[in-house]
Amino acid sequence: MKSVTNFEISSDSDFYIVAENSITGYRLDNVNPIKTVGSEVEVVKGNQNPVVERAELQNRYLVFTDDDWPLSRNEGIISIDFQKGTILFYKTRYNAYTAAGATAEYYFASTSSGESTLSVYTSDLKEIGRVNMQPFMILSNFRADRIPFYLSGTDIEASENEIQSPFFKNRLLRGDIQNSKLSLEVIGELETNPYCQYWFLDTIYKNEMMYAISPGYRVHESHEKVIQSALYKYNPKTGEGSFVSLEIPQLTQIYDLNEEWMVFTTSPGGTDTLTLTFSILFQMRIMSCIFQNSLQMKIAI
Repeated sequence: MKSVTNFEISSDSDFYIVAENSITGYRLDNVNPIKTVGSEVEVVKGNQNPVVERAELQNRYLVFTDDDWPLSRNEGIISIDFQKGTILFYKTRYNAYTAAGATAEYYFASTSSGESTLSVYTSDLKEIGRVNMQPFMILSNFRADRIPFYLSGTDIEASENEIQSPFFKNRLLRGDIQNSKLSLEVIGELETNPYCQYWFLDTIYKNEMMYAISPGYRVHESHEKVIQSALYKYNPKTGEGSFVSLEIPQLTQIYDLNEEWMVFTTSPGGTDTLTLTFSILFQMRIMSCIFQNSLQMKIAI
């Protein structure tokens, strides 16, 4: 079941802000956001699932999930096309999505309600496959530039370490699609150690390397939460991972721009404003990182 709603777009827009009942385009004048176009439109018909922040599909879509569309307790995917100015509502069979991801041709949605699954959709949001995950996990939001691809997940059930302190294992997974059939394999544990448990958010798999946001870690013995933003880089071929410290507070999302650049964003600064931080990270041939530019702005919403 599908329905389509239209909204205004502009070639002058550098980016769009999507709210529950509006979509507004902006261009950047140096560091100042200038409104280019705006539409009052019902983006979410029920309640947006706040856990799934976003996923891009073929550089066109910003994809949400909706836990009450249309007026029933069934899940739906809301796909916003910024090239055509259309919002596509597509009803799905499963609910309680907790993560989303995309490659160049496929969109993925994961659920951990009752069972732990990953579903795959074509670019027109037609579901073509679904797999159960063992053990049950919550996946990170992910983006990949090729198939097969790698991503991270975290166990739903707690384990105990050497000092009998409970923690939730992070796992490295390998996804693949062959003859339209989806498979997901657990490769092993990710950065498990006797001192702490790291947190991982968005992941990007590009140039055969996996990158993940790590906002900090939890000390096993004291249960202390340490906020320390970092970019985690993992090489699936060698099994080696490392952390690059980032001086960005409240780091939440990572976006892939091209072969050499990535963009990071932070969490909102308040209930009436949206704080966007674009810190451009340059990935050098020697795999070290330097910040080339940083732009921070607040937009009333």
